[in-house]
Amino acid sequence: MYSTLPTAGLNTRLRQLVDAQEISAYRVFDGSLIEAELLTLGKSWLMRRYFPESYKRIRPLHQLLGTFVDLRCVNCSASLLEKPDFERLGAIIAFVSPAASDRGSEKDAIYWACKGACDHTMQRRYHERGMTTAWEDVSDLVMPNQFLLWLIAIMSGLRKGDTYSDEAFAALRQFIIAISQKVFREITDAERTRLQELMEMDG
Repeated sequence: MYSTLPTAGLNTRLRQLVDAQEISAYRVFDGSLIEAELLTLGKSWLMRRYFPESYKRIRPLHQLLGTFVDLRCVNCSASLLEKPDFERLGAIIAFVSPAASDRGSEKDAIYWACKGACDHTMQRRYHERGMTTAWEDVSDLVMPNQFLLWLIAIMSGLRKGDTYSDEAFAALRQFIIAISQKVFREITDAERTRLQELMEMDG
């Protein structure tokens, strides 16, 4: 592993080792490759431990439930959370309601899609069926404070009588779990131990 460009001497020595069959091969990790490896799903604990300040800025994905819950565009199937330039290119979550619904209180469906062409395609499909859509920017919802306010707004809507179809409610639950992997921090070793104890207590 090398954080900068390797020297000519190091390159020569590595080639000599390969030629002498003392090593079978080698690969030089420059800064971009090291960063990519550290951001690989499931390895964010390395960043938290050794690069805490970078960890705070990047907000890598965490396997909160032991496995990665993906969030794929319903139109093109791109992974919305893992795609490059996530926050710049963006994605939306849309709530679909009948046009006659009072303030959109009836949620018949929920979908997520790449911002732009994919979202426009999905909007047209639902509008042709007499439905309306209201959306939120996913890149806004990965901000902890905005995520919290959004959840409170959903809870308030339920309190006021908002209804969700079974399909819409299942989609909302999946979205919340998936986006939480980017919003929440990874648990510490001590918390992981305590979590295991709680799971054992619940039986």
